[in-house]
Amino acid sequence: MRKRWFWWFGPGWMLWLAVSALAGCNLPQARATPTVPVALRMTQTALVDLMTQVAGLSEGQTTQPAAGVTGSVSTASPGTPPAWMPTLTATPTVEHHMIPGEPPRAKQKVFDTVSGPSAHQGAPNQPPAGDEYHWNLYERPFNAYTQDRYFPELDIVEGDITTDGTWLYVTIALYGPAAYSEAPAPAYGLELDLDIDGRGEWLVWAQGPYTTEWSTNGVRVYRDADEDVGEVRACRDDPPQDGTSYETMVFDSGQGVDPDAAWVRLIPGERPQVQLALKYALIDRDPAFMWWVWADRGVNHPDWMDYHDHFTLEEAGEPFQARPHYPIKAIAEVDNTCHWVFGFVPDGSEPCICPGEYATPTPTTPPTPTMTPTPQRQHGQIQGYLFKDRDGDRVYDPGEGVGGFTVELRSGACGGPLVSTTVSASDGSYHFVVGPGMYCVRPQTAVTWIPASYTFELHPGEVRSGLNFRYPAP
Repeated sequence: MRKRWFWWFGPGWMLWLAVSALAGCNLPQARATPTVPVALRMTQTALVDLMTQVAGLSEGQTTQPAAGVTGSVSTASPGTPPAWMPTLTATPTVEHHMIPGEPPRAKQKVFDTVSGPSAHQGAPNQPPAGDEYHWNLYERPFNAYTQDRYFPELDIVEGDITTDGTWLYVTIALYGPAAYSEAPAPAYGLELDLDIDGRGEWLVWAQGPYTTEWSTNGVRVYRDADEDVGEVRACRDDPPQDGTSYETMVFDSGQGVDPDAAWVRLIPGERPQVQLALKYALIDRDPAFMWWVWADRGVNHPDWMDYHDHFTLEEAGEPFQARPHYPIKAIAEVDNTCHWVFGFVPDGSEPCICPGEYATPTPTTPPTPTMTPTPQRQHGQIQGYLFKDRDGDRVYDPGEGVGGFTVELRSGACGGPLVSTTVSASDGSYHFVVGPGMYCVRPQTAVTWIPASYTFELHPGEVRSGLNFRYPAP
């Protein structure tokens, strides 16, 4: 009797309890076993050690587990889990070092067609404009086939972009909060075209649910390293899709190249906003690029971009009732904006750029130098290019120039009096005509131009060319 009491209330009972808990005890259960809070769970090693102490096992001894469990427990190496014990997999802990703050005032905005003012629930809808499949431009905040559900949380009103030097901040303003509680949270995204060829190289893609605090949960960053987003013709439809699109995921909810690389938060309200934050250093602080934003619940496939290269027009459908492929089908519950600029002044020649009126590009041919009446003061010329070194050869090549950047000319050293400024043309060229003297020429923008400046003496009638400033492409 004493031995039985000792087994029931002593170490034997504790061993039976531990083994039975792991093996399920083969007992009928009326309801699911509740989840044990993480803070109360015993570690696998600690559980083995406790079982070893309770059973009084010495090194090299074995014992059989409780009924219903096959195998044996070996304690030859204290703390080593037995073969029959379930493996406990720990979830990686993400340790953040930097969190975004409040975005500064927007530097650039892009506006989108809004379907909300004319939309209604329960009857077929169509957008007022803004949808063009052939240009990968969508205004489809409606359900497929019937278009009788309008989703204000998918209807982009505008997007803006800014930077504080550390983060790129993008705000996506929406027409309204979710109209249907059962609908899953959409994805919101940002595409970046760094070499301004109409093809995105980087994609930030955030998937809800969202919180009002900055979070990396559900945020992914993709890169297209082989330049096949857009297929054969950038900005134009080329189905079927043959390329790999965004083939490389460099960040996933805190895992990847940098645990702080990308964040998302929701600002709720009558006109809610979704904000994305991207480490500027991830794109090498590129000073000039194009960008556009997405709201997407119906397709939600970054690896299928551009969508008009993945689906034919017949598969995608059209949102306008008068069109032959009405209604929307494969591409539904999607809205995006046209492409807009950051860090330079557009001239309208940029691929996929938003429609509008643009200033005539600055002539790239240097004008004839103006001669002063006094021969000793004959003017000279200072000229060069600002360019993005896409092929890494450190030499300006046609097509690499970046326009819209201010270049300043100072007398003497770079801290001397300002003589003149000019703006680089669409091919990146700049040009000054001035009298002889000591000068410093440099771009006015505070980015990593190589070199940062040139200081030189300009002689009468001299043409000082080749004063180029390059920016290393990622």
